[in-house]
Amino acid sequence: MAERAISWPFKFTDVGALGTTTDTAKIWKDRITLLCLTQIGERIMLPTFGTHVPASAFENQFDAVEMCRSSVIEAFAKWLPDLVFLNITGELDPDTSQLVLEIYYNDPTGTPNTVTLRTALFTRFGDIIKEVVNG
Repeated sequence: MAERAISWPFKFTDVGALGTTTDTAKIWKDRITLLCLTQIGERIMLPTFGTHVPASAFENQFDAVEMCRSSVIEAFAKWLPDLVFLNITGELDPDTSQLVLEIYYNDPTGTPNTVTLRTALFTRFGDIIKEVVNG
């Protein structure tokens, strides 16, 4: 039987049931997205779950990419041992002023995949440059 997981973003179907998926690639991408966009300390019962990706919004571009890189590598090792982390790249999109992260990994079957995350950047005064919705 195929694995079934709650689909992200969280939603209800037309009949009021939880939206689910059996697409293995989507399940892994959803897990990576949820892990990376959860701030460490955000989950009371799992305080070490997550990354520093959400906090990187308050750093300059270079520091944000480095903060994300080290945090995502640690999170993959701890929380996604079935995946093989390959690389993470990050750059500022000049058109949208968003930090765009590309996470490269191999799924449990050895198939290479990529997850793209976008995060807002804030000015040092706390003003948001651009709000971002992933998913």
